[in-house]
Amino acid sequence: MNGKKLALVVVGLLLVPAISFGAGLFYVDDSGNVGFGNTNPAARVDVSGSIYSRLVSLTATSSSMAVDWSAGNVQALTLNASSMTLSFSGGQSGGVYKLMLSQDATGGRTVVWPGSVTWSSGSAPVLTSTANGVDVIDFIYNGSSYIGIDATNPGSSATSTIAFDSSGGTVTTTGLPTSISWSHTVSGSNRALVVFVYNADGSGGGSDNISSVTYNGTAMTRVNDAYTDNGQRIFGYILLNPVTGTHTISVTTSSSQNQLGGVSLSYTGVRQTSEPEAYSSHDGTNRQLMVFTNVPTANSWVVGATRNSLAAPSAAQGTTIRNTVNTMAGADSGGAVPDGARFLQWNLISAAVWDGVAMSLAPLSN
Repeated sequence: MNGKKLALVVVGLLLVPAISFGAGLFYVDDSGNVGFGNTNPAARVDVSGSIYSRLVSLTATSSSMAVDWSAGNVQALTLNASSMTLSFSGGQSGGVYKLMLSQDATGGRTVVWPGSVTWSSGSAPVLTSTANGVDVIDFIYNGSSYIGIDATNPGSSATSTIAFDSSGGTVTTTGLPTSISWSHTVSGSNRALVVFVYNADGSGGGSDNISSVTYNGTAMTRVNDAYTDNGQRIFGYILLNPVTGTHTISVTTSSSQNQLGGVSLSYTGVRQTSEPEAYSSHDGTNRQLMVFTNVPTANSWVVGATRNSLAAPSAAQGTTIRNTVNTMAGADSGGAVPDGARFLQWNLISAAVWDGVAMSLAPLSN
């Protein structure tokens, strides 16, 4: 048989082949171990060479999608709804499965995972939001649950480090503005965008006239604000997982202002829930303003801004200024800080009326 050997062994009423190909393409030893491409299998199945699982491409026809793993161990799906609900079936205990999720040309799509999925990192991965972006998620089925692992960003379950991404900002000091806008570029993964806005409407204490702050049309969440008696007020806003790329930040007010300014700061490696973890606001009249906030988690960053009545401030101990518009400066701690009471600190050459806000951002793993 051209170097191939075939023997039929009688087991009960069945004929069981004990097969050995001379070239070592397929071999079964006396223990029942099977070798492909070798004649000395070291395990129940031992393959010398590549293993190929055919890709199953799924077509989404609605905002719900069923994934049947019996159709293939590697499956691909393009997300074309703002939120797609997935269901899993057909998994075999001990089976390893891969799901490739692609964003469509719009991007920003999310999924609702099946209740049978648990995550090795403790939380679901944040999917890439850019248009045509791709994520790969691994699953191991234990007979009752699919254990999910983010294969695209395997470090997401380990300690991550927050890093500064970019800044932007603008200010209008004439013409009684009712809105301002500027461009901000966001990149990286596990993102957070922080925006600080100040208005000076001339009212005692500074009126709360900010109607909305949006990024790429998505409303940002107000965190805190601070005000002084000479008519100035500063506000802090945050948005987790902002879409990547260059987009517009827009601020609108309910009435005209004497001045209207904003600073934006973006970061990567930030925990994607319960942010900011802490925040505070302060004001005063002196040559130095220290804005304290409690930091519950080690390796967090402190992010904040200050506005004063005289001139642009300079950074003091533990503070890195990222952008300045008029007399407002957006800043951060310049790196990770230990847990406990931490602060940002600014100096001015002479006494001024200050106000400032600060918040702490926790790293992804905490």
